[in-house]
Amino acid sequence: MEINDIRQTLQNADTGAKIQVIQAICRDRRADFLPDLLSLLASDELGYFVEECLPSFGEMIIPELISLLSTTETPPTARTRAAGILALLGKKEAIPVLLAAIEHPSSNHAYLNRLAQLAPAELATHLETLLRKNIASAIMTNDDRMADYFVQLIATATQLGSQWRNVAELEQILQHGKHWRLRVAAAEALHHVDPPRYDPLIRRVAALAAQDGQMVLMRALYRLTM
Repeated sequence: MEINDIRQTLQNADTGAKIQVIQAICRDRRADFLPDLLSLLASDELGYFVEECLPSFGEMIIPELISLLSTTETPPTARTRAAGILALLGKKEAIPVLLAAIEHPSSNHAYLNRLAQLAPAELATHLETLLRKNIASAIMTNDDRMADYFVQLIATATQLGSQWRNVAELEQILQHGKHWRLRVAAAEALHHVDPPRYDPLIRRVAALAAQDGQMVLMRALYRLTM
């Protein structure tokens, strides 16, 4: 396709055609279209696909992405996506932007893995703080998507070796949480911290779950302490 045809497709074609063109630009590393792609990072329709394919350009896009982070006119969504790409390329400039981004349940969960590579200790501390600030929502939610968000926070901190300086939030979720997957995640974190101390509590909660007919929760908790 000619340059004008490509730009016309990006502006006027249906979404599927636009995505195909974006992927082709990245696959061929067409640096002449980088300004076009960067301008689409804020797009609700196409920004995700641009973020996914821009890393194929490698280090040549780093200066442009860092510029987006430092420019006050950059839309928040574009700034976050630029940081996501920079993190994938190992650039620490992304850290503060992504730490702020993961405070929102709708954020790209891949950012957790990227932060775990770039700033594991800082991320673990931030995740504990996030859980503490949102403990009421974590306990009360019965929504699968919200539960998945909190499960990701707890599981990532546990995988990072967090010792959970304040385990009260985990104990509350384990004993009083509405969503069974969140209760299991809290149990896994407590088991990681100190099995002799917390396994008896986990077994007690499992026994109560059995009495209430929550067999999936009961089996998951018992497996953890076997």
